Amino acid sequence: MDPGDINIQSGIDFSDLIPAGETIQTIVSVVATPTTITVGTPVVSDAGARVGCTAQFTLGSGLLGTIYTLTAGVTDTSGETRYRSTSVAIQNL
Repeated sequence: MDPGDINIQSGIDFSDLIPAGETIQTIVSVVATPTTITVGTPVVSDAGARVGCTAQFTLGSGLLGTIYTLTAGVTDTSGETRYRSTSVAIQNL
């Protein structure tokens, strides 16, 4: 991701963590560490391997040379809360 970019679509797919027949009911949170990047309001998306199992959000204005850890928490339709993390590096493209 380029540091000048704003509103880049990103997401975390929970398809392999949520049992078959279940979907995301609620996105509990999406948190970036460090907090020097903008994280948009997350929504449930069909962009992953299974319908309704991806937390999608926008990212923007990160600091050059920084690697961010993004952690999303979701509650599925069975009532289980699950967390998953991924990393995003900010560099000039």
